[in-house]
Amino acid sequence: MGLYGSPDLSKKYGSPEDIKEAKKKRKLIISTQVIVLIVLYLILMVSNENRFIMTVSYIGVLSMVYFFINFAMTIVKLIKKQSVNKEVIKLFICIITFIICGILL
Repeated sequence: MGLYGSPDLSKKYGSPEDIKEAKKKRKLIISTQVIVLIVLYLILMVSNENRFIMTVSYIGVLSMVYFFINFAMTIVKLIKKQSVNKEVIKLFICIITFIICGILL
C-alpha cells in the first residue's frame, strides 16, 4: 500500500509473483543439496563395516566444509558492510560440531 492507503503503483518492491518465484527456487536448491548429501552418505555406508566412525567422520568433514563456506560468506558480507549475525552463529555451530566429532573419534 502506498501513502494513506492508496495502492502502490511504483513496483518498488517487486510484484507478488516475483517474490513467490524467488522463494520456490531457494527451497529447490536446499532440497537438492540434502538429497546429494544423503546419497553420498548411503554410498559411504555401503562400502564400510564400521558405520559409527564413518558417520562421525562424515559429519566432521561436512562441518569443516560448511565452516569454510560460511567464513567466506562472512567476509563477503563484511566487505559489503551487511549484518553478519547469522553467519557468526553458523560458524559457532560448525566449530562445536567439529569439536564434538573430534571428541567422539
